[in-house]
Amino acid sequence: MSPAAKGWQTKGMTLRERIEFRLILIPFSDCWLIDLRQDKDGYSTIAVDGRTRHAHRVVYEEFIGPVPQGKELDHKCRNRECVNPRHLQPVTDLENQQLSPLTPAGRNECLYGHGPLLRRAPSIRRPNGMRYCPECRKKHGVTRKAKIKQILAEREVQ
Repeated sequence: MSPAAKGWQTKGMTLRERIEFRLILIPFSDCWLIDLRQDKDGYSTIAVDGRTRHAHRVVYEEFIGPVPQGKELDHKCRNRECVNPRHLQPVTDLENQQLSPLTPAGRNECLYGHGPLLRRAPSIRRPNGMRYCPECRKKHGVTRKAKIKQILAEREVQ
């Protein structure tokens, strides 16, 4: 049955009852899935007081309490569909990026297999904690210099 087909069944229920009615507990997994629509990023959404909100955030607020100001919820299980409040932890945006293996801030290895990423020298370090691959940086510098030389040579010919 599609998520929309159950709408009439949840009419008159409290928010907690609606959540529990739509929960799907996966055997041999501690993740809780919820039978709701998903947004383009893969997060389940639920309507609360006429507003569409992320289901994991609503479940956290319903079972644990409000998310602290300036924090967002990180999925410790790395499953965006999961709404288990024990798998969610409030973190800052920077911490969330550093914990995620999908973002450059959370990556430890070069995408091209060159080895570990290094932190910038303290004198030029950015507040976002950006890291770089020395091999890729060197390669980029060489190709950039070659392109500049080629452009200058073409200008001299004309």
